[in-house]
Amino acid sequence: MYPPSLDNFRVEKDGVSAYLDAFHFDISLFGYWNQGKIRRLRSLLLSDIKIAFATQGSCKITTADLEHEVGPGDLVILPPYTLHDVGFTTDGSVESFEFHISIAPAHAQQWFIDNLKGQIYFPGVITPELRQRIMAVYAETRAGAQGSYLLTKHILVELLLRALTLLRADHQRPPTLNRSLGSREKTAADFLHYVDGHYRENLRTKDICRELNVSSSYLSRCMQDVVGMTTTQYITHYKLLRAKDLLKTGEQNIQEVSDHLGFSSVYYFSRLFKQHFGESPSLFIKRYVKTPT
Repeated sequence: MYPPSLDNFRVEKDGVSAYLDAFHFDISLFGYWNQGKIRRLRSLLLSDIKIAFATQGSCKITTADLEHEVGPGDLVILPPYTLHDVGFTTDGSVESFEFHISIAPAHAQQWFIDNLKGQIYFPGVITPELRQRIMAVYAETRAGAQGSYLLTKHILVELLLRALTLLRADHQRPPTLNRSLGSREKTAADFLHYVDGHYRENLRTKDICRELNVSSSYLSRCMQDVVGMTTTQYITHYKLLRAKDLLKTGEQNIQEVSDHLGFSSVYYFSRLFKQHFGESPSLFIKRYVKTPT
């Protein structure tokens, strides 16, 4: 029996927490910038979601149809392929941080972006206390400390939680992953769900089509329309994102990760990894796994 003074209750997920918990976030960059001499950056374009915030000074972020003055504590979330300019509007230096992230599976990333309802600017998200924690985690990440990637992901989720809480207050309804799907969206979602459950296997499109009871040509059209990738491209993309997560832990070597994910050879896996991320698995490991001394 618990002592009478203990305030005991069951912890359950609220709507926003359950929503964020459904996504697999992959962080490709956690950057710190201190802009002094450079006063304007033009025609910036990324294939990832960009999450940026200033901790000192102010800047103006301009997209094709929006313009926002961003000051200390404000957060900006830019969807992939959003062409934007950044102009620094204070005389002194501007200190800022950026996350570049992707979300798996690909259709969930699009749902996440849709649920932002076109809003990219979230004022007052970064408190002084949160800024101090961000600085500490960034220092640990730069030093390659064990567990720093997980701490970075916790910071990312907290930022998104604060932004979505503001969004919910504005729109008076929580974001949702559930919406009615058209037939092509449903087929693409079934394919993505299958890959998520069988990614360790040597996946072949014709075998998946047989499981889903659809033709290869129809599945191909669905994936191109909904996700913007072929079935083979998506399978490779998904497996390589999983590979990054496994390599970051330092618990498996390159051969073991290749075998775990069902690649035909470690050479083929390494070649695909370098094509996809711009560096070999061994160089990637050196950036994330600290060798014991």
